[in-house]
Amino acid sequence: MGWSSGMAPCLADMTPVSPTNRTEARAALIPYPRQVAWGDGAVSLSTVHCIFPTGQGETLDLTRANLHQMLDGLGCRLAPQPDPSTTPVSLSLGPVDGAGDSPEAYRLQANPTDGIQITAPEPAGLFYGVQTLRQLIQRGDDGRAQVPACDITDWPAFGWRGFMHDLGRNYQDPDMLRRFIDVMAAYKMNVFHLHLTDRPGYRIESIRYPELNDPKNCRKGWH
Repeated sequence: MGWSSGMAPCLADMTPVSPTNRTEARAALIPYPRQVAWGDGAVSLSTVHCIFPTGQGETLDLTRANLHQMLDGLGCRLAPQPDPSTTPVSLSLGPVDGAGDSPEAYRLQANPTDGIQITAPEPAGLFYGVQTLRQLIQRGDDGRAQVPACDITDWPAFGWRGFMHDLGRNYQDPDMLRRFIDVMAAYKMNVFHLHLTDRPGYRIESIRYPELNDPKNCRKGWH
C-alpha cells in the first residue's frame, strides 16, 4: 500500500488541533503532541500485520515486544503475512519534517485505507510513537479495537523528563519500581532518579558494612 497516494484524500479532510485548543480531540493524549490533525473514520485493528525496520538493538527489540504485547492484549489477531484483510502497522526509520534533529521525534499517520505508519529518525522515536498509538486505541461499536484517523507529529520540549522516587522515606519493592518505570515510559518520561538512601534508612544492602542497614542506626522522626 502506498502512503504517498493513499494519505492525500484523507489529509485534506483533517482538522488540525493545537496543544492549547483540544476541544476537537478524539482521544486523550498525555502529553498532548505538538501537531495533531484528526480525520474521518477509524482504522480497524481486528487483524494486524506488523512491519518493522531491519536491524537489532535494545530499543528496537523493546519496541517490537511492546507493540506485539499491546496488540495481543487487545485481542487483535497478528497475521504473519499481509493480505487484503489485514491492517498494516508499519514502523520505519526516516526523517520527520519540522522536528529538527530530535532523536525522539516521530510521526504517526492512521487512515482506513493505508493502516498505520509510524516514522522516526531513531528507534527511541518509534518507541514513543507506539506509546501514542496505545493511547489512541478505542473500542468501536462492535467492541473491536480501532484507532481514529489522524496525523500526529511530535517531539519533546525537554530532553530530560524525569521522575524521582525517594526510597529512603518511601520504600517500595522491586516489582513496584518496575511498574513505575513502565508507567513512566507510557507517558514518555525518560529519566528515573532512584533516591536510595537518606536519614530514615539506608536501602542498599551492604554485606561489608551491615550496620548501615541496622534500624538502630536510622534516624527517627525525619520526614
